[in-house]
Amino acid sequence: MTEHPERRHNDVELAMLRKDVELLTDRVSELTNQVSGLVRAWETAGYIVSVVKWVAGLASAAAVVAAALKGFGK
Repeated sequence: MTEHPERRHNDVELAMLRKDVELLTDRVSELTNQVSGLVRAWETAGYIVSVVKWVAGLASAAAVVAAALKGFGK
């Protein structure tokens, strides 16, 4: 018995589609890891900005106190 040519063609197309899905799945996994790294970097940058703001606030407060002690307004 010979297999119908259209059936063989459909099998080939199905195999190609499966391979494409495998490749896309691998690529999505790779991109997920990259995006996860970017999110961690973004969060770390946010924390650093918060720390810099606190340090700037403390430095400003210290400058105001120092100026007040030296009689800045006299």
